[in-house]
Amino acid sequence: MCMKRSEGNTMEKQDMKQAYLQREKLQQETAKTQAATRGQEGLKCPKCGTMNELSATFCENCGHALGHRQCPYCNTQLVPGADVCENCHRYVMPSTCSFCGAAIGMDDPFCPECGMSRDGIVCPVCHTPNIFSICPNCGTPLTDSARLEVAEVRQTPQYRKMCSLSNELEQLFRQIVPTTDEQIERQERCADIRRRVLALLEEDGVLVPRTEQMKGIETEEKLAALILKKRAELQELLTGMTARKQTNAAVARRYVLARRPPLTRLGWRCNFKNELHHGPQECACPQMGGTWVVTDGKRDVN
Repeated sequence: MCMKRSEGNTMEKQDMKQAYLQREKLQQETAKTQAATRGQEGLKCPKCGTMNELSATFCENCGHALGHRQCPYCNTQLVPGADVCENCHRYVMPSTCSFCGAAIGMDDPFCPECGMSRDGIVCPVCHTPNIFSICPNCGTPLTDSARLEVAEVRQTPQYRKMCSLSNELEQLFRQIVPTTDEQIERQERCADIRRRVLALLEEDGVLVPRTEQMKGIETEEKLAALILKKRAELQELLTGMTARKQTNAAVARRYVLARRPPLTRLGWRCNFKNELHHGPQECACPQMGGTWVVTDGKRDVN
């Protein structure tokens, strides 16, 4: 009786083992079939019929857009080829280095081309988290290629002239035209205090740069006219340095940010949608070019 029960248990175990092996074999065959099917799949271009990789956004043969993606952070529909979501401003191209535009493996923590971290770095000057080669907040170059480009640009006469005009505009934007006796008295009192402070500093051997006081601005109309004139001069220089089309978005952002003058009242109008952004870091396709635009300082850009 015990022997029969033992034989029955052995046969049951053998049946279970055989069923397990068959199930494992079936799963392996299914996995191979699915892998082979995935290898044959692709995105067919609706224009020329070329089969492209599943991750492709443009046809490798004719350049036609191959469909839309959704932002993984806010579910906004992305335009073909976009590496930044224009709604939440997050980077959405994990297979491309945001610093230099080189291809980067999904499991690679650092870019094989420029060595920058996939997660970005903190700007050493303003402490802003960054994923681009130039800090959009303070303009500090964060990669070797960005440092070289910024150093080259800042030696040009055009950039120096833009910086001078930017400083003049900032002073004009802060200028207040006294229209009442109280305002006139306060302005004269502040000027007198400033003169005395400068005199004391000079007595102590401290060199303080002398800044010329703005003259000829007796009315708000004259101030507005002067601001308009300086804005036009600066805009002419900015338009002369319009960003041309670039090979990729990372190079385009580096080009644009390297040529940004130190003026807070600026926006960047892209050629992609003709929209005004705070900078190329908010544009989905900055490689199509654009222009820095001097704003009036009273309204935010899109």
